[in-house]
Amino acid sequence: MTTSAIILSTTLARDYSVTVIDADPAQRLMSWAEKADLPARLTTIASEGERHIHSEITKAQRVSDFVIVDLEGIASRLNGFVMGESDLVIIPMGDEQSDAEGAIEALAELALQARALRREIPVRILFARTKAAVKSRLERSLNAQVRDRVGSFKTELHVRSAFSALHAYGGTLQGLDSSEVTGIEKAIRNAELLTDEVISVMSAIWESRRQQARENRWTGGDRNPTIQMSVRMKASDYDRFRALAKTYRRTNGETIKLLMAEMLTIQENRQRSRED
Repeated sequence: MTTSAIILSTTLARDYSVTVIDADPAQRLMSWAEKADLPARLTTIASEGERHIHSEITKAQRVSDFVIVDLEGIASRLNGFVMGESDLVIIPMGDEQSDAEGAIEALAELALQARALRREIPVRILFARTKAAVKSRLERSLNAQVRDRVGSFKTELHVRSAFSALHAYGGTLQGLDSSEVTGIEKAIRNAELLTDEVISVMSAIWESRRQQARENRWTGGDRNPTIQMSVRMKASDYDRFRALAKTYRRTNGETIKLLMAEMLTIQENRQRSRED
């Protein structure tokens, strides 16, 4: 889970402000963060535990486009708290039976939390540490069974030396030395595909909430996506995010035009709502 959080946060930080909260008692993410310089838009925080996690997420929301929470891979009260705060829960798993059993436990915990909160908590399975080449028959079967039953990312994070090297050297994939680590370019492309897909899923989640708000004549307060791992995004900034997502990694004038058009639409819609 920590490796997935590192890959997603560092890739997102190329275009967005990101805060990563390390809520795993092992503090592997903080260990990684201390080994090399991080992107300017990326902030890492060591959580002080379940009594403080709500305020830690809230503070991070105010200053970041995305908040990612790295959790311990066991059922706990802290995990339940974070799931309840999350706009998207990502459950990494491999192509092995033990991974599937762990994912089932996480899904059961999530279902209990959603029932207690009386709301759906979006979740996606992320297949990680999988083979980039040919899978065995058992691996293909397990992968297909999980995908048939639970929403899953199409992109898989394969076993790559560059991903493992992040824990040894710290920093980002782009900062690794190609003379010491192999397959960096393939790892970067793998990370970019996952990040694009996460952005697409988040965009769909917020579009659905906007539609529900229109139907219920209800508007939520400002809050920012949390991915458990966990992601949060300011609802008030969603339109800006959506416009940027449409032109992900483009830096020409069309991005600015789209952004301005979206913001003008928001202002007009808000004005109509006040008049109604």
